[in-house]
Amino acid sequence: MNITIPTRLLNLIQGVTDEVSASVSSSISSVTPILLRNEAPFFPDYTDHGIQHINSVLQTCELLISEDSWSVFTREDAAVIILAIISHDLGMLITTETFTALVHQNNTKTVAPDDIVWNKIWHEFKLAACRFDGATLTNITGSPEPVNLEELNSDNFTERGRKLAGEFLRLHHHRLSHEILVLGLPSEQGLVHFFKGVPEHFKEFAGIIARSHGMSIRKCIESITSLDNTSFREYRHIHITFLMTLIRLADYLDLDYNRAPSSILSAKSLKSPISRREWWAHKALVDLHSNAEDPECLQVLVESKEIPNISTYLTIEQKIEGVQKELDNCWAIIGEVYGRFPPLNRLALKIRRIKSNIRNKNIVSQLPFIPQNAFLRSSKSELLKLLIAPLYGNKPEIGIRELLQNSVDAVRELKYLARNNKGSIIDLDEKTEWKVIVKFENDDNGNLWIVVSDNGIGMTWETILDYFLTAGASFRKSDAWKQNFSSATGDSQILRSGRFGIGILAAFLLGDIVQVSTRYIYEPKDKGIFFQFGLEDTTIEMKWVSKKHGTTIKIKINKQIIKNLKDVGYYYSKKNHFKWDWFCLDEPKVLRYDENGELLSQEFKLNGPKGNLALGTHRINVSGYEEIHWTYKKSPGLVCNGILISNYLNISLEKEFGGKVYNQNSKIKLDHPKISVFDPDGNLPLNLAREGLASYPKNIAKALADDICKNFIAYCLLQGPQSGLLFDKQFTSYQVSNYPGKYDVSELFFNTLDGFGLVDSWNISPFYNKGPFLIVRGFDQRKTINNDTTSLAKNYKLFYGDSLMALWAVLIIGTDHYQISCMTIIQYSFLSK
Repeated sequence: MNITIPTRLLNLIQGVTDEVSASVSSSISSVTPILLRNEAPFFPDYTDHGIQHINSVLQTCELLISEDSWSVFTREDAAVIILAIISHDLGMLITTETFTALVHQNNTKTVAPDDIVWNKIWHEFKLAACRFDGATLTNITGSPEPVNLEELNSDNFTERGRKLAGEFLRLHHHRLSHEILVLGLPSEQGLVHFFKGVPEHFKEFAGIIARSHGMSIRKCIESITSLDNTSFREYRHIHITFLMTLIRLADYLDLDYNRAPSSILSAKSLKSPISRREWWAHKALVDLHSNAEDPECLQVLVESKEIPNISTYLTIEQKIEGVQKELDNCWAIIGEVYGRFPPLNRLALKIRRIKSNIRNKNIVSQLPFIPQNAFLRSSKSELLKLLIAPLYGNKPEIGIRELLQNSVDAVRELKYLARNNKGSIIDLDEKTEWKVIVKFENDDNGNLWIVVSDNGIGMTWETILDYFLTAGASFRKSDAWKQNFSSATGDSQILRSGRFGIGILAAFLLGDIVQVSTRYIYEPKDKGIFFQFGLEDTTIEMKWVSKKHGTTIKIKINKQIIKNLKDVGYYYSKKNHFKWDWFCLDEPKVLRYDENGELLSQEFKLNGPKGNLALGTHRINVSGYEEIHWTYKKSPGLVCNGILISNYLNISLEKEFGGKVYNQNSKIKLDHPKISVFDPDGNLPLNLAREGLASYPKNIAKALADDICKNFIAYCLLQGPQSGLLFDKQFTSYQVSNYPGKYDVSELFFNTLDGFGLVDSWNISPFYNKGPFLIVRGFDQRKTINNDTTSLAKNYKLFYGDSLMALWAVLIIGTDHYQISCMTIIQYSFLSK
């Protein structure tokens, strides 16, 4: 099969100069091998983009031109539209070698002023791909599994990496077509030129037309006016705006089943749900023809037996609706550009409308499903009201927590941007104190408000609309957030507590009216935003105001809210108790004031990540978390990113120490520790109300059990007898150890003259007949302990008896010394196997 130019277009190009006619023919010959091969290594699941598609677009293009148009449609128009059509999808058919050459090139030459060099946009795409969510990855690759940068190595693509590179090409192939026409196709040997001899302005205009099928026509028109003010209407006998509407519609209208033949469809195993829908949709379209009664209407016929499911049905409907929208838009643009300028006002399309039999009763009745798009719906504000109480209960302090954590997140974000010099931040200096303030205010009318303010990053109006005012939409999942605060591998670079996108609901636990003032850090000082809203409001007006960067949220409250906040709790100011002391770190500063303006104290100030730890606080590393601290000191049971979650940690050490066997046989009972989790990626399985865990974190529990076990042994070694053998010491009485994590130690330890010892049959076999447990022997020297690590001389050993009941731990001494905190625990059942 060869490229076939339709008759009327062919007759026109034969009327241009021999040189131009020959160059067009030469160009067709140059690209034909690529189109004939029709190999798209980056698009294994896509429909046809080869010669069959090109011929169809050429034919449809000619058919779209109205009879009156031919009187002003020029030879130059014919040549340029042919060049544009044969090149418009070349970017989809490049080889892996060409792709590598494209994204590795370092030249800065582009065809449009705003174009970014390929290696840079490919790098940005790779970083973005690492942050794609599961739904996006499934649509592109057929699998929700996260992608890593190695898969996107252009020198050695994986199957999934190749499909993601295809998505990159799909997004930019129209630009690549423009560059192939004007500059040439990149290769290892340099640029390959397919359009030799074609006049430069022909190549430029054909390139713009090819490019236009993947972007807004109006935006293309803006770029054309750089030649002169009327070039978008006519330039050297080329009517570029009209040609852009032709290629756009002709490409869109190539809908028939020949692009997805049954023989290929049945042989393919399509992983991408979008690809499956596209193939089936094309297969179901059996005919396109003009309507005799309405010559400006295009009739699309579908075959009901070729529509296997609702997804295919909806895809066909969307395509038909999409064509109609394009027709309406193209007719509007043609009228704007040519309507007032005879004879150019003769330029018009032959088709105005598109109809289909897809809604006909005889089609619908044969479908094995109901042709309706069923999905979960909500009554918006009514649903929001219903959600508040089940999620949070009647707890106004929860409203403060949600607003507080959002403010803390905003401060952390701005601090990160300032530290990494991202963008021009004009009103920050080295003395900026990062803080969040919670206070009460009375207005001039005697109304009482609770105010939560911060000097953080602030919000744009887009963020307000798309996330702040949209329940369930989490900003941290957006591309904009990830681009600023995620690493190349998609990991968050900052601690962020907000994750569910429902925090604003909790504000209504405090009151019915919310006022917000905010300014995004990169906006001018007079571009702050103020608005007020309630759950019943259907329209919210956002006003421009002057404001410092950051966000202030005010909620109108009543005296009962104050009373509820003063109910008995853990946190207090003088005589009045307060239970809304949610923040547990030093940074950023969180300042809380009561209704009298008195500064309230912060009960807990725990260690942050990566710093020195207070005595009695221990650090463990668990995959998926920055780090985790645990302690037996006074502290909340569970803290996440500095926000108090619960006063009880529902992680069972018993499960890790042997479960039921442990409970029945162990003579050591260790209490649950208090933990502080630093979780930048939102992996801790918190429930929606953020008052506990939604599922059991097995990896954290195992790491805790391991580290507590090691810590306990280190404690025993440090606090045990200072010299001699245990059986040489006279014990005074059975007595429990003062290890801070024990809550039940029954007849396990005894006091000696030099410290406590572990009960062992060598010492007390007449009194205890359960078999040997654990004995520390031969200590005559003790060194200081630092963060639960002690150094022992190499001749010291930890023995265990020959009974299975004694198999607890093995301490292997190195050549010089051994650090207890690194010892290997081979059995966690504490004296019970």
